This record gives sequence, C-alpha cells and structure tokens, in this order.
Amino acid sequence: MIRILSSKPEEEIGAVDFGGSVSTNAVSLAEKMGARNILLVGQDLSFPNKLAHCKGAVLEERFNHIESRKLRREYHNHKQMTALPVKKAASIQGGEVRTNEKLLIFKKWFEEHPKKNLWFNFGKDGVVLNGIPNSDFLKYIQENECDLRFVESIRSQILFISEKGLESDFQSNFLKEKTTLEKDEENFSSYKSSLSQASVSKTNSFSKNEDDLAQNFSRFMLKKKILSELNVLSDQLKVFIEKVTQGRILSDRLYLQVKEENRFKDQILKNLKEMDRIDEEVSSRKGLTEILGLSIQRTVLMITEGYEGGLTLEEKKNERLGIAKKSFLLYQGLEEACKLHSKLILKTIQRMKLS
Repeated sequence: MIRILSSKPEEEIGAVDFGGSVSTNAVSLAEKMGARNILLVGQDLSFPNKLAHCKGAVLEERFNHIESRKLRREYHNHKQMTALPVKKAASIQGGEVRTNEKLLIFKKWFEEHPKKNLWFNFGKDGVVLNGIPNSDFLKYIQENECDLRFVESIRSQILFISEKGLESDFQSNFLKEKTTLEKDEENFSSYKSSLSQASVSKTNSFSKNEDDLAQNFSRFMLKKKILSELNVLSDQLKVFIEKVTQGRILSDRLYLQVKEENRFKDQILKNLKEMDRIDEEVSSRKGLTEILGLSIQRTVLMITEGYEGGLTLEEKKNERLGIAKKSFLLYQGLEEACKLHSKLILKTIQRMKLS
C-alpha cells in the first residue's frame, strides 16, 4: 500500500517519526493527529518484579496456549531477561529496576523527543522518565473530561480530506474519458442518449447519471491501477523469494561445511564469495524495502525472544559456526516473511477481481 500511495510524487503521504518501537510510533502519530495530551500507559521499559511481560499482556497470555513440558513460561521469562546485558535505572517506586540497553533507547527517545503538548506517564512501576510527570490515570480522567466534540471534529477533517482526494481523482479521470468520447460524435451521442433514457427529465437525468458514471468510472480506473500495481509487486516477490531461498540453502550448506571445516576449506571460500553476492543483491533490491523492513522487525523479535536460544553449546563456542547458523536463521525468517506477504497479496488480488 505504501508503494501504491507513493506512486503520485505530487502528493506527500507524510512520515511518522521512528523511535524503534510501536509505542514511539504511536506517540508520533498522536502528535500529528493533533492530540491534546500524550498519555503513556504500560511503558515501564524495564522488568518490574522480574517479569518480562506484565500479567494480562498478550505476550504473557499466549503461554496459556503454547506452554508445554519443554517450553515453560519461567524459562521463556529467563531468556527474555538475559538476552541482552543487564542495566539498572531509577525506578518510579524508588531505588533501581532491572532493564537493558534496548529498552533504555526507548526511554531516551521519550525523554528527548520535543514535547509540543503536555505528557503524562501513568505507569505505576518501571523506570523514571525524566521530564515526563508521573500521574494517576483515574485522577487524570476525573480532572480532564474527554472532549468528544474535538474527537468528532478530527474524524470529520480526516473524512473530508479523504473524500476530497477521491472526488478530485474521479473528476480528473472522467474528464479525460469524456474528451476521448467527444472526439467520436456517434459514440458520444449514443452515450448521452443512454443516460437520458434513465429518467423522465432528460436534462436532470443526464447531469445526475453523468456524475454517477464519473464516480463509477473513476473507481474502476483506481481499482484497475491498484490491481496492476499488486500484480507487478507479486511478480517481483516471486523473483525475490527465489533469491532469498538461494541464500537460505547456501547458508545451510555453509553451516554444514564450517562444521567439518577441515574437509571443505576450498568449498567454504567459494561459497562465502557466492554468499556475499547474494547478500548484496538481496539488500539492494529496489521496490521491496517494505518487505525487508517487516522482516527486520521479525529478526528483532527473534533476537529479543530467544535468538541465542536457537544456538547449541557447540555453536556458541565456535564463533564461525554461530555466524553461519545466524545467517541461516536470518534468511529463513526473510523467506517466511516474503512468502507470507506474497500469499496475502495474491488473496487481495483475487478478492478485488471478485468484488
């Protein structure tokens, strides 16, 4: 969708400040939408009570479904807390609380981000966010009544802008089509006559049906354009997936060769050169940065939720073997992400054709 929306260079789609997490993106989006105040909830940015996830959180509750004899939530919690070097930060409750460098990056972003409006931190536990007062959620709600009229006005503005954009496209495309029809007098007369027959008043019906036809035609053209873009993206993904699969297969082969390094020294050097070529081609493939971006997010999740857990003791001791394993895991994750998005795009194409 970003690719399609960006296809009109004269229209700026805007950007949201990237702070590294969903919460920082949400803050930036709230500011751009004209939020009166910024209210932080659940941003402890640490491990209060030695828990990776607070009780009731989605990531904590999912263990009600996936927990088994070999995968205990206590083990997962331990991996979460030891995946990165431990850091200490000032706690809201006093003293210090356990955190890590990744969470401290988000803490710094919140503290240093320019604040156009008032910010409040409703966290009852976790790190102290300097420059952001800690407040009680219930007390704030009682003292600051929600202005529903303001919310409705923002919604109306968004609706007006979106409808205005669509109307502009409709009119533009219809005028182009009408100009083409007018060049052929016979076809235009037939076109005008068919509109007039639909109503008692020929003049009024032509005007009304002309507007309806303009909207229907423009919707059709917009749908056609989106389908065309999606088909192109689908074809590009097919080629891209083949290259990523090559990277995954070669990474797996390199892993086995590094494991038996004495037997495959010559082949390792040859395959490393081929691996460099694939790496460069994958990273420089234009038009698919969105897919890469989503895959990077998946990689971050792997790193923070057991990336090292995927390495055996032998792989941890042998640095080269560990690197080969991580390369395999990276390409495997990238391949899965590409296949998922390819599947979703094909489903979208089929639904649009049927609608």
